[in-house]
This record gives sequence, C-alpha cells and structure tokens, in this order.
Amino acid sequence: MEFGKLTIDNPNAPARGPVAGDYAPVAVAPFAESGCQVELADGTGARAALAGIRLSAQARKRIFGLPIGPRPRLGFPNLKCLLSFRDSDSGEALLDDVVRGVWRDASGKLLDPVMLEVGGEVDLVLGLQLEGEDFIRGPYSGPGLEASELGRRQSVEVQVKLLAAGLPQHLAYQLDLAAGAPAISAARPANPDFVVETRKATPGFNRPG
Repeated sequence: MEFGKLTIDNPNAPARGPVAGDYAPVAVAPFAESGCQVELADGTGARAALAGIRLSAQARKRIFGLPIGPRPRLGFPNLKCLLSFRDSDSGEALLDDVVRGVWRDASGKLLDPVMLEVGGEVDLVLGLQLEGEDFIRGPYSGPGLEASELGRRQSVEVQVKLLAAGLPQHLAYQLDLAAGAPAISAARPANPDFVVETRKATPGFNRPG
C-alpha cells in the first residue's frame, strides 16, 4: 500500500484562495474633511468634520508614473475592520471592547462592510467632530453610525485592524483638535493588547501578523 504526499497545515488558517499578486495594490493615506453631512444610528442628521484613512485600489502598479505589469483581477468585495479607541498617552482602551469600523464609499454613503473595487477608493472614518461640539467622537458601526463621546477628549489614538487578504493588518493613528478641527497623523506601532483582542475576535485570522 502506498500513500501520497501528506501535508500538515494549521486548521485555523484562512481558506486558501487567490494569491496576493491577484489583488489590486492599495495605497493608504490620512484624510480630513469639514462640512460633511452624516446620519447617526438614531436617524438624526448632523453636520460634522471627519478624519480617517482613505484606501485607494490602484488599477496598475506604476514606476515614475508609468503603468507596468498586468491589471490586477481582484478588489475587496467584503471589506471590514476592527477598531479600538485609546488614550493618547497611556494607550488605555476607552471602550469595553473592539468595535466594527464604519466606511464611506465614493458617493458619501456610510457602510459596513464596503466594496473596494479595482481603481476605486473608500474612506474609513476614525474620528468626527459634530458641529457645535469641541471634542472628538469615536465613530463605529452599530449598525448605523454610532459616535461615542470617549470622555469628551481633545485627542485620541485609534488602533485599526483591516480584515481582508492583501491589505496591511494593524495600523495606528493619532487624532486631535489642536487646530480646531480633527487632524490625523500616524501613531505608535500596534498596541499589543489590541493585537491579542483582534485575534480573539476573528477566528481564522489568529496567526501572528
């Protein structure tokens, strides 16, 4: 009796599928906008200033502005993420648990999850300031847009885990109101506690990233 080649694999690993080269390369850049109209989970609308990160799925890789290589076949049809709002100085979590992030598509609609097509872009909203308020709120999907007051803070750190193959896993940003409106910049590396929490919350993605 003969046996073929046996393969030992991690049973918690994500299902094998398309290889990384099939996915569109994605550029991630901070954004901040004022005068935006948002609809909250309770059905009320408000004007707000927003800050977050913009993900752009490039149709082709480029060198010196010139497109090279084949056009990628795959975008991200079910893009979602986990967030943790934390104290800017201590890194202490401001909410009891990680939360789902809320996205804005090209039409301005708030969604969770969202479709990021090849050649398209979407925004992940990480902080907002409602008109007439002087503190940053932490936006998340409730479903619908929830906006926690986070202790009425002037600054907050946001830890991010993107849940999609082909994207960076853990990112971190600092938001503050030093200029009177939300501004965003890169923060310290991923918080170790947040990394552990997201592994617990996402079975199948529990390998070191």
